[in-house]
Amino acid sequence: MLRIGTRRACAAGVGAALVVAAVVAASVSVATGAGTTNGDPVTFGKVNCQASVGAIHLSQPTDVGGQAIVPNQVNQGDSYTITIPGGSATLPHVGAGFPISQFKNLSTTYAFDAGAAAVNITTVSVGGGGSSGTVTWNKNDGSAATTLPFNATNTAGTVTLTTPGPLPLAQPHDATLTTPDVTLTVTAPMADATVTSYVTEVDTTATVSIGDAVTACAVPHANPQTDGISATVVGAGGPTTSSQPACRPVGGTCDNASTTTTTGGGSTTTTTAHG
Repeated sequence: MLRIGTRRACAAGVGAALVVAAVVAASVSVATGAGTTNGDPVTFGKVNCQASVGAIHLSQPTDVGGQAIVPNQVNQGDSYTITIPGGSATLPHVGAGFPISQFKNLSTTYAFDAGAAAVNITTVSVGGGGSSGTVTWNKNDGSAATTLPFNATNTAGTVTLTTPGPLPLAQPHDATLTTPDVTLTVTAPMADATVTSYVTEVDTTATVSIGDAVTACAVPHANPQTDGISATVVGAGGPTTSSQPACRPVGGTCDNASTTTTTGGGSTTTTTAHG
């Protein structure tokens, strides 16, 4: 009995980790704006996500992504905006063979860092309003879609976007989650610097028959050259990269990898499918 229970718990944990990729897709579906901004969607390949069901813990390599659209350059002390786009994603009704009854505690954390220089997020707007708003949840079973709370909480240099849920599913239907755009107003450092955007962690919980499968995916966010997803030059601060790969291999190559090379007149993208 112990071995059967352990096997079921491990399978549920794997299922929860695999769900993360679908959850993250809800926040990386919008491309960048004009040539004055940067921040195409970025995927980190095979991040070492940690899944737990009760006393069972396991690691599951999972593709995790993020997107933050920022201006290319601002002056010292300028107030400017960062957009974290919303979008829609399909969340599965089953994971690793286990029916999922609901999702809850979906969250993504972003950080904005300029080294020794201070970055300050002054306001957060969800869907054009305040720091809280709603998501749309459609169980795709013929019933009407519902709206549920969505929150953005911040410190001086980080913001966490959270859908507490619960988000109930109707078997055997996959559901659709639609999230709002989030706009941050930021005060640039009072020194020449480069503000680098990072996605630092993605979490979710899927409820299955044997309990809650809790998954946390910590994304590398120490090196601007390899981990940054967008960047704003402040004053005379230098750029961090000349080429922005859309896939950043961590534990392996992304399921779909592409590289976007930025030039003075625009960008060129080459995509290679894997798997």
